[in-house]
Amino acid sequence: MIRPQFGPALPMPIGTKETLITANDKIAIYPNPVSNTLYINTLDNVIKIKKIAIYNILGEMLISRDGSENEINTQSLPSGNYIIQVTTPSYISNKKFTKI
Repeated sequence: MIRPQFGPALPMPIGTKETLITANDKIAIYPNPVSNTLYINTLDNVIKIKKIAIYNILGEMLISRDGSENEINTQSLPSGNYIIQVTTPSYISNKKFTKI
């Protein structure tokens, strides 16, 4: 049985859905999974990368570089899952990637 609902009506959406862009959406890493070189790009291409760090799943920092280059050589890493942290003047972004 359907019961009528009394009270104020729910607001109807009248526009398009707004999309919240987070810091993780502003950084692109590729290829994922990676075998040799991981490339990092900022999607706005204006923000300069200050620091890049790679952590294992235990949180141990394995690689740390300044942001002068937008690529990381991952040949020294064993196969597994990692987190890359990219620091810019405006935000810090963390992304997961897999080394094969």
